[in-house]
Amino acid sequence: MKFSQFAIYLFLFLSASQFSWAASQLILSPSIERDFLMDGDSEDPARDGVAVSMSAVIYTTSAEPSELANYQVEWMLQTDESGSWTAVTLSDGTTTQLSNYITVALTFDTGDSLPNSESIEITDSLIPLATLDSQTNYRVVGQLKRQPFLGSLADVGSQKNSTDQQLYHFTNSASNDSARNVIAELESISITNPFLLDDATDSSKQGFTVETSASIRRWDAYDAAPTLLNIELRYEVELVDGSGVSIELEDASFTRPEWTWSYDNSGATPAPSETTASESFTIVPAVQLDPTATYTARITITHVEETSPTEVVESGNQLATAATQLFHFNGTLAFVSNSTTLTDFTRSPQPATTNGVSYVSMTLSDVAGHLAQETDYSFNATAGVTLKLYSNGTAAVNALGSDITVTTPVNDIGSSAAVRFLRKNMLLTTSGLSAEITTYLPQGMSYREFATPKRIHSGQLALGTTALSDSLRPNAPVLSYTPASLMTVVEETKPLQLGASSIEWDVSGGRFTVKGAGAGEYVRAEEAAYLRGAAVPPEEKIKPDNTGYYEAFDTTTGSDFVIETDANAAAVMNLDFNVGGGNFITHFPLGTEISFASGSMQIIGDVITAGGLLNVQKLSLDYERACVDRDGSELDGCSSNSDTGAFTVDVGSLSFTSDGGLVGGGALEANAFADKELIWGTIDGTANYAHTLSSFTDGTFHMTGHFLPGLGGSATDFNPDAASRTYSDAGPARTLLASTKGGSMARPGSVEDAAGSHDYAGVNLSVGSDNTVTDTAYIAGQAVPYLVRGCNHFYVRPSGVTGTLEGDPDSFPSTLKLYGYDFNFDYYGLAFVQNSTSPEMSFTAGSVITPFPADETFEFDGLSFTCPGGLAEARLPDGGLDKQLRYWSADFDVSTLSFTSTDGCDPSAAAYLTLGATVYSTLLDSPLHGIAGIDTDGELISKDFSDSKGFETTVTSRFRMPNRIQLNGPDEELYDLIAISEGYFNDYGSTAEQTAGDGRLNFAATADVPFFEDLEVQVRTTASQSTNPDASVQLMGGWLDGGESFFTSTFFDASNRAWPDAGISEALYRNESGAAGDPSPYLIHARQNWLDVVEFDYPLKWSSSLRSFTAQEPNAPQDLVVVEVSHQLDYLSAENAELSFGVVYEGLPEVNLTNFAFNQLDESSGALEAMVQAFRQEVAGKGEAAVGALEDGVNGINAMLQDQIDAMLEEFYTTTIDPIVDALYNGLDQLDHQTAAANDWITQVEDETQRLIVNYSSAVYDPAGSLTSVRDAIKTLDSTAADAASFINEVDAALEQVQLALRVISDQVYIAADSSVTLEVPAIPNPSNTIQGLLYQDEGDFQIVSSLISALIAELSAEIGGELAGMLGDVLEAPVGELNTLINEQLEAVRPTLEKVQGILAETDSTIANVRAEIAATGELVQEIEAILDAADSLIDSASVELQVTIKALVLERIPEPSQFVEYSEAEVKALIRQEIEDRIRELEIIPEFQLVVRQHFYDLDLQIKEGIDTAFAQVNEAIKGLLKEFLSDFDDTINGFLGDLGSSLGAGEVTGFAHINEDALRLLRLDAHLQLQVPEDFEFNGYLQIKQLSSDGSDACSYGGSNTAKEVTMGALGVPVAWVSDGMSVDVEGKVVFTTYPVGLGGRIEMVDGEFGFESFTITDLGAAISFGATENYLAAEVGLAFQSYAMYGGVFFGQTCDIAPLEMVNPQAASVLGNPNPTFTGAYVYGEAHIPVSEALLGIPASCMFKITAGVGAGAFYFVEGPTFGGQMLLAVSGEALCLVSIKGEVSLVGVKVADDFRFSGRGRLSGKVGSCPFCVKFGKTLNLEYKNDRWSYDL
Repeated sequence: MKFSQFAIYLFLFLSASQFSWAASQLILSPSIERDFLMDGDSEDPARDGVAVSMSAVIYTTSAEPSELANYQVEWMLQTDESGSWTAVTLSDGTTTQLSNYITVALTFDTGDSLPNSESIEITDSLIPLATLDSQTNYRVVGQLKRQPFLGSLADVGSQKNSTDQQLYHFTNSASNDSARNVIAELESISITNPFLLDDATDSSKQGFTVETSASIRRWDAYDAAPTLLNIELRYEVELVDGSGVSIELEDASFTRPEWTWSYDNSGATPAPSETTASESFTIVPAVQLDPTATYTARITITHVEETSPTEVVESGNQLATAATQLFHFNGTLAFVSNSTTLTDFTRSPQPATTNGVSYVSMTLSDVAGHLAQETDYSFNATAGVTLKLYSNGTAAVNALGSDITVTTPVNDIGSSAAVRFLRKNMLLTTSGLSAEITTYLPQGMSYREFATPKRIHSGQLALGTTALSDSLRPNAPVLSYTPASLMTVVEETKPLQLGASSIEWDVSGGRFTVKGAGAGEYVRAEEAAYLRGAAVPPEEKIKPDNTGYYEAFDTTTGSDFVIETDANAAAVMNLDFNVGGGNFITHFPLGTEISFASGSMQIIGDVITAGGLLNVQKLSLDYERACVDRDGSELDGCSSNSDTGAFTVDVGSLSFTSDGGLVGGGALEANAFADKELIWGTIDGTANYAHTLSSFTDGTFHMTGHFLPGLGGSATDFNPDAASRTYSDAGPARTLLASTKGGSMARPGSVEDAAGSHDYAGVNLSVGSDNTVTDTAYIAGQAVPYLVRGCNHFYVRPSGVTGTLEGDPDSFPSTLKLYGYDFNFDYYGLAFVQNSTSPEMSFTAGSVITPFPADETFEFDGLSFTCPGGLAEARLPDGGLDKQLRYWSADFDVSTLSFTSTDGCDPSAAAYLTLGATVYSTLLDSPLHGIAGIDTDGELISKDFSDSKGFETTVTSRFRMPNRIQLNGPDEELYDLIAISEGYFNDYGSTAEQTAGDGRLNFAATADVPFFEDLEVQVRTTASQSTNPDASVQLMGGWLDGGESFFTSTFFDASNRAWPDAGISEALYRNESGAAGDPSPYLIHARQNWLDVVEFDYPLKWSSSLRSFTAQEPNAPQDLVVVEVSHQLDYLSAENAELSFGVVYEGLPEVNLTNFAFNQLDESSGALEAMVQAFRQEVAGKGEAAVGALEDGVNGINAMLQDQIDAMLEEFYTTTIDPIVDALYNGLDQLDHQTAAANDWITQVEDETQRLIVNYSSAVYDPAGSLTSVRDAIKTLDSTAADAASFINEVDAALEQVQLALRVISDQVYIAADSSVTLEVPAIPNPSNTIQGLLYQDEGDFQIVSSLISALIAELSAEIGGELAGMLGDVLEAPVGELNTLINEQLEAVRPTLEKVQGILAETDSTIANVRAEIAATGELVQEIEAILDAADSLIDSASVELQVTIKALVLERIPEPSQFVEYSEAEVKALIRQEIEDRIRELEIIPEFQLVVRQHFYDLDLQIKEGIDTAFAQVNEAIKGLLKEFLSDFDDTINGFLGDLGSSLGAGEVTGFAHINEDALRLLRLDAHLQLQVPEDFEFNGYLQIKQLSSDGSDACSYGGSNTAKEVTMGALGVPVAWVSDGMSVDVEGKVVFTTYPVGLGGRIEMVDGEFGFESFTITDLGAAISFGATENYLAAEVGLAFQSYAMYGGVFFGQTCDIAPLEMVNPQAASVLGNPNPTFTGAYVYGEAHIPVSEALLGIPASCMFKITAGVGAGAFYFVEGPTFGGQMLLAVSGEALCLVSIKGEVSLVGVKVADDFRFSGRGRLSGKVGSCPFCVKFGKTLNLEYKNDRWSYDL
């Protein structure tokens, strides 16, 4: 400001009261600066109010030259409430707000520095008290106010209003709240396409279209960066008509998502984001809209504001469309009277419309649709379609741009009243629907126009274009076809062609009227005339034809006739016509000439209802009387020479049957057979006939009809399997086999037909009255005259005689002797077909009687005869005959009865009673089936007899045996037998044993026994149906006849003797006690060549009561590697065998593992009872329990390793398979077998076998759903041990039995509360519930071994006599103390061996426990079994399917009809099914794989167990022999010496032995000998020779690496005294060689076990060495211990590869126990050394003595083996001391650790012992701690 201006202002202010201020104003309207406000705005200033502004221009004029004033605006925010503006309350509670002021200073003086005008703008922010509504309009009102200098505030001008608008108020005050903070608002809405079509192909055209635009504003999360969120918008639609009534919609709610930013940061400051959402909706009304009315659509928008914790929806605004017409088509488009369905038309561009009265006119393009209810008939108009759309939505065509073609199915066939027609070229026009029609005439009707060749007929009428109804049938009631020329019409069942001018079709009635008929002719008239004039023999001029009378056709009655159409679309003729005279020859019956003068026929409904032939000449018919078939072949195998008879009937006239046949009766004319006899059954070579009936007077002739009813239908209707089975009603038999009587027809299978009284094709003869006709029958060559009953009726044709022949019961003989058999006849009656009868056609009832030995009467219900009169087959009573052959006491069920002739064409030739029978073996569950013959003397017919008599069919009287037979053995053992021959009864005439009941059933078989080849046996047993598996059975070895036997001949013992014809007694053959003679040629033999070392061949003696074998006599001495020794089979059964070797006194007690593993009661060893007594002690039952546990253990491991593992699966069969078999039987038993049809039975068998074999589904008899299918059951064999039926559980159970057996020998077992033997220690062990094992030591004494020896000696004394008994008596009578002393002396001699055996068995027990723990934890063994089953899954599936097919076939073969189900017992059916399931499971590849896995795991373990136990028993035997030796001084003299070069160094001794046999494998043969060796002087010791079979199944295969079996021969001795080296010294020595066909391994060892070897300065305390070399086992091992003065040292070494732990055990037993057995080898080295030094002497200088000595010991070792790899070490720390020769103490700690791959094992042993005082008065103490870490577990024993 210039100074002058300042001066003016100052002047003005000072002089204010002297001046008047004034100016002019130009005031502008206020405005709202932004459409949003935010309560949570963080800008400065905050945008939390409505931003307003107002402008004005203040200016001066000459009138108002100056201004000095403050200007302000008073604001008011207003809202539009229903058209009235109302003030909005602001945040301060008022409705107005005054702005800040602006000072304006102006002057008009241009010379002044002040301006003369000024523009001002006043801004402000109006903060509302409440939230503004975005759906309401707002405005701001501004009042400009002025306050002059020193004046008051006053309004300037009037109020000014802003433009009204919406304001968007965001009330969220926190940036991160849960709301989306969205304001949604519809901006516009309109209907864009008002055309809609119900069920339009395009669903979008089924409604009208509404389009919307909406804005979405959002102010959210404004303190963070903007983010996108999908906001769910919802649109609610309402449609109302002009009256405001709401219209129901198919869908009134729509949801649309819209991506929206949280806010907009594109400007200088953040602002709410704004998004536009444009949508299009198809609105489908649920009701028909009126196209002539208007409608309004209203839409409300909402959005989802919050989703959590509950959904919050906020409403937006609503907009409505303008009232609009909606053109709603309901889909019906009418073409005059035809309706179509509209499916599409073009809506864009929208068609133009014109409103009419109640309709809207329009022209549509691209119109598409189909005929009403016919979607296969579619159309698509190529030109416009003008139509009217009515208020109800129906449209009608008004005009077409062109006709519309209808697309139809290919071959568009329709039908009316069963008449089919073809539609073509279908069109829609303004006249409606039309098409070209071609009608198909009904089946059998055709026509030929004269211009068409004769043989070409048509079955179609082309009727041109015609209008169609909506059903697509012609609208016209009748359509006519008139050809250019005349035509002939044919209906195929009547061989006529009839002239016609036109054919009319009655569309609704299905009738065709043939117009202009009258003339006609036989369809084959031309051919017949030609043949009559042809140059052919006279008999060929007339072709046999049952339609021949049509050739005489004359004229029809009337000019029109009608052919109707039946329900099967077949032609049905209605016609009357006349015939003239003529003649023809019949075709059926063949060869009768019929000549007639005239006739007529009436046909109604295709059936001949009246008419016939008049003046018919006599009819003659030839018939066959011989036994020839209709084709001239032999009947019953007899002569084919024809023998013809004839009948002539004078009928006069013949009547038509309904199907065109002829029938008429009359008197029989005399001919060559003047007596008018009916004769048939020519007997060659005689003048006789099987039947001669006389005499008949009248006969009826019947010629069958010629046409079949046309039943129509499709080709499938004539399939025999079709449900309708139309073919059976339309086949030739319906006509040819029909019969007639009194004008009615009897069709085949009808009740009338079954009565047999109608007249069939041919000449029919009826007896009429009883006893008026006589028959002379030749039966079995005998003439039997009798009177015939009046009910009999016959008809004859060229093929022979057919009819029923029943004799008067009072005239037919009641008894006859035929072929030597006595017959009783209750009734005589037969039915014949062409001279032949059958059991089914016979009702000749009676019986045939047979004398002893059969002694039975066999009844029959229908005995049939051969054509010449011989006896044939008989029909038996339902269920057959249950009989018994008396001599054999054999249950004998007869299912068929017949006679086998020696010449079937000669009825007098001998014939024999032949029976299809079922017999039984008392031993077997399954029945035996076969054909048996019974001679006239009651004896069974054999093959020899059958061949000698020349039977036409050989009869053997033998019965099929099951392939696999099980015979009970001792205890629960079972022999598996394979039948070699069929079963048969012994010949009665060949035996001296002829008392009733002496006869037996016999068969030959091979029997599976352990080790030996299958035994060849003849089985002789009883034949009762009452099965008793334990019944007496005799086994013989068979015999030779001409060098042949049961086992080499295909049919042996053809005379059925069942014993040799060699002049011996049957008792001798059966080796019965007391029988005179040598039975050896007939004995059963047990043979085997073992390892090419021993040739076994034992003649056997069978014990029927004990079900076991023993040798008939010992074998002669035989070379056994290096010794000659006798051997004997002591016992043989289904599962066990015992061999003994050497020379022993008869009855000497010999105990070994197999000796008591079965109850050998008939032998003299007494071992079993001795064992029981030894274990029994003071508590009853303990001995039996202990021995039982040992027996079960042996059986358990045998079961696992035997050739067949059936025993391991028995529990599976019992608990899993048997319930399935039960359910299968129950399912088959559900049918009512007496009334069920065969097809139902077949279906039932199929369903039940499928359900229970392959795919299980439950049924009413399995409500718990506990069953499964066989397929699924097999797949559960790998279940864990908790599943009682699994294979794994059986393995675990067997291993538990083995553990019990081991502890019965080496430790202790216990008696549980249920009296079973258990491993579990009782809560309170005591003598009553504890069983001490054989080798258990009580204070160092073998209590049980001692008791066993005493018991064995006692048993021995009872079995031998004479001098030896006296010697034993001396022993037994000695004082108890003396006897115990003697026994203990012997036991001390074998103690080292017994203790070593005890350790081996304990280790074996631990190994088994580990295996069982692995099973429980699903370890290796379980995993291998699971892998086998998994791999075999598809194999099991396919095998199950095959099994289902097999069982189904098996059941249906045995029980083909449901009524036969009751013929088999429940047990028989179940046994049959179970056996088949067992056989199929046994054939599965998984079974041998299971067996291989088990063998690989337990093969070596088996030998280890048995070797250990038998070694213990061998020592018991030695102790007994040592005890008895001094009393039985001659004992040693009876023993054979050794052979060969060894004789010079080996002295005589006693030799005993045994063999271990498991199933077919002899695994171990052992000889124990008392020997004398000369090195360098005589000394005696107990040695052994052992031969072991090595198999590649087990780990011991590494000894030779072969793929077959090898032999391991071991010789050695344990505890051999070598006093000649050093007093008290004894050694173990052993040598071994392994060979297949050549040696593959050699080895040996020697070990000092007692005593020491002294030198001058030191003593050898331990000494041992072992060596082996061969194909896979090569090692060197040695150990030595030295002592000098008070110093002691020990060392051992091993290096090489071994398959056995033994060499490592020799070097260091503790390390070996931790390492375990090789698997399969150990390859590497082991070194160990230790020393014990007297530190009191070495360090203190005090000489070591009992007065004072302290010794310290230390040892260390290391080993490494490549397997694993395995490495580890050993340490020893020891200290001992003595003082004053009274006190001594010793402590020792030994530790061994081994690491195999990731597995660590540790074993430690600590021992502290000492004594105080001078012995024997000293006090001793000691304690040992054994610590073990194995399988991640610690265990200890203190």
